[in-house]
Amino acid sequence: MDHYLKGIILAVFGSLLLLVNMYLVLRDYQWAHVHLKQKRMNYLSYNIAISFLSLVTIVGGVVYLFMVNTQLS
Repeated sequence: MDHYLKGIILAVFGSLLLLVNMYLVLRDYQWAHVHLKQKRMNYLSYNIAISFLSLVTIVGGVVYLFMVNTQLS
């Protein structure tokens, strides 16, 4: 079980980051849509980048789990 712990932690951490980021994006999108007419995409690009990095973290955890599983088999 210790071999799988790093992959599980990466996948869970990435999922938590993604959930928190999606909550913040949905909360801030309405404000940015109303108040920032021209800089809307610039403001939301940070949230998009963080979403991408969260997905990369989740994928990294899953790939790590598969790599450990094939090495232990």
